[in-house]
Amino acid sequence: MPKSLQIGPRLKSTRKARRLSLRELGAATGFSASFLSQVERGEASPSLSSLDKIVRALGLTLGALLTDPDSAPPGPLVRRQEPDTLHSEWSKASLRSLMPAGTQGPLAALLVTLEPGGRTGKHFLAEQGHIFGFCVRGQPTLLLDERSHELNQQDSVYYDATKQAVWENHSRGPAEVLLVQVRGA
Repeated sequence: MPKSLQIGPRLKSTRKARRLSLRELGAATGFSASFLSQVERGEASPSLSSLDKIVRALGLTLGALLTDPDSAPPGPLVRRQEPDTLHSEWSKASLRSLMPAGTQGPLAALLVTLEPGGRTGKHFLAEQGHIFGFCVRGQPTLLLDERSHELNQQDSVYYDATKQAVWENHSRGPAEVLLVQVRGA
């Protein structure tokens, strides 16, 4: 079972390494310095889209935040028991990077698990490029530019990452979606 990731210390150390104050990060993200401080201390659980916005303002990706090059074995293989899982109470969702630690480049692969009633938020992974989504289990709904697309197990979808995309789970069981992002494509 993957362990739950505490992202606050990673966010704080990255912010300090970039010599940004909480107010400067707040100005870049639109969030208050007090909210960002609560996130860094583990007292607030941001939505996945809010976390993505914070991470991008720090010059990172969610995948980079979720993998620790110092604790993962080097190499191209990611074993099932290795990845950390980030859980967002607000989103009722978990996020796991499927890329080897320290991977740089235009490709990111994430596994999003949505609990019943879970949702990613409006601007999740919103940047240049494209997203390929594959429904691993459950019946998630993709709201793409306010149009609803219900997926079943093994359905897939491909869309422009700049479109407003929200993943939701209206079913009674969990839903898992593999998201592969190609940046700048």
